[in-house]
Amino acid sequence: MKVFRVIIVNFLLFYFYVFTLSCNVFAGKKDSVRISNYKLIPLPVLSYNSDVGLNYGGILNLFYYGRKRRFFPDYKTSVYFELTSSVKGSETARLSIDYKEIVKNFRGILDVGIMKERALPFFGFENITSKYNPNYENPNSPGFKSQLYFNIFRRLAFVRLGGYLDVWANKLKFFGDINLNKIELGEPKTKKFDPIMHTDTMVSVQSLYGDMKNWGIFNHENANGGYVNFFTLGVTYNTRKPVEVSPYRGRYAEMLLMFSPRFLFNNTDFVRLFVTYKQFIELINKRLVFAYRIALTKRLYGRIPFYAKPFYYTSLDRFDALGGIKTIRGVERDRIVADDYAFANFEMRLFATNFNMLSYLVNVVLYPYFDAGISYFNGYEDIKNKIPSNRSSDFNKNYSGVPFYSYGMGAAFVIDYNFVMNISAGVPQYKDLGSVGIFLGLDYVF
Repeated sequence: MKVFRVIIVNFLLFYFYVFTLSCNVFAGKKDSVRISNYKLIPLPVLSYNSDVGLNYGGILNLFYYGRKRRFFPDYKTSVYFELTSSVKGSETARLSIDYKEIVKNFRGILDVGIMKERALPFFGFENITSKYNPNYENPNSPGFKSQLYFNIFRRLAFVRLGGYLDVWANKLKFFGDINLNKIELGEPKTKKFDPIMHTDTMVSVQSLYGDMKNWGIFNHENANGGYVNFFTLGVTYNTRKPVEVSPYRGRYAEMLLMFSPRFLFNNTDFVRLFVTYKQFIELINKRLVFAYRIALTKRLYGRIPFYAKPFYYTSLDRFDALGGIKTIRGVERDRIVADDYAFANFEMRLFATNFNMLSYLVNVVLYPYFDAGISYFNGYEDIKNKIPSNRSSDFNKNYSGVPFYSYGMGAAFVIDYNFVMNISAGVPQYKDLGSVGIFLGLDYVF
């Protein structure tokens, strides 16, 4: 019953989203929506997801559709600005520009920002992935270590500049970009009240990361993070209609090669492959769509630093994996970290109804979903002997080659086809991987 109460509360928060966007909603036919050259969607953020907790702040998204307007709802330029924080200590400042007409047949992408997380989930990586022991985080347990034991502090500063070159009918494109990333790691941080100064100060607490650092699991140059600078080359194929964000039909496929050489100030050399495939099948005209995504990554060369492992890259995005709201909903974010893994998402999207909200067209979408993942570990047995004997039982479970899944239900408000407010709840297969995952925020998972 507690789970259902949480879901109901988050549905109420979701409807608050819509209320803050406009206090005057009226019904009407979708043809009556006024189409302009520009659309500005300001959104005060009051969201929640299991990865970061209650999230608050603001978002501005400006769309430009072009003077002829015949391309509506497909935009020509999108400018996205986000400034948000969360109760779990996450802070994001981000500017993204998607410019489809920078020059003929070229689409430019710029993404710059800083993301700080005081309590990012951390369970180790590869064959030194720890089982979840709730006693370590329970203050009433004799084995208590800290309430943030399975967490880590991470600060990521990033700049991404790239684009697409159209080579065939706006469907087949070459992609390339350069990414500059600086990652700083440390013990998870929490607030502590100072009775003398009457102020809250940030203090570090004991964690698995700190223990592994003391055991010598990380080498000196990687222990506190470092640079992950690379360039990416790839190819994309896109037939999604009518738009990319919320299509009724079509498919999208891409293959990217990531090159991270030492001469870009990295600690190691490595090459990594990312392959993503999505398909949208219209079962009932503009009413029912079966959508799925299959994704995989594989290390082709070199050794990837542990702090660079928990990222999955696409030509437009970057997110933590495996686990979390962007990959396997309901599973703890970064629960399984490896060089090689695959995951899949399946959704049955029912476009239940639509209405006009001032000059915005809103579609209400309901969808059940099923997510699955699997990872393969490449070694690191050579450093397992550094784990103390009294803790070795925490690492005796082999997650390599073991498939896992989650399932759940979601709903979305799709505004002008290009802006999505989304809520979902997912349950993982194994309790060791997470509990109920709740997401209330922006965008589809794919």
